[in-house]
Amino acid sequence: MSRETHVRLYESVGVRLRCATRPVTETFFKTLKTELVYTEHYRTREEARYSLFEYIEVVRREVV
Repeated sequence: MSRETHVRLYESVGVRLRCATRPVTETFFKTLKTELVYTEHYRTREEARYSLFEYIEVVRREVV
């Protein structure tokens, strides 16, 4: 998702992003895609949701 699309998505639901938050968000999603999404093949949406939850709530917390 391009930066412009990402910003429009947030703004469409009434969220205004500060300039400082955009690079952090972009970096997070780039890392997520590189480390997880592009390396997996999900058969169902539920499988993808579980994998994303596991990555965000378990794996990334161990790193921080």
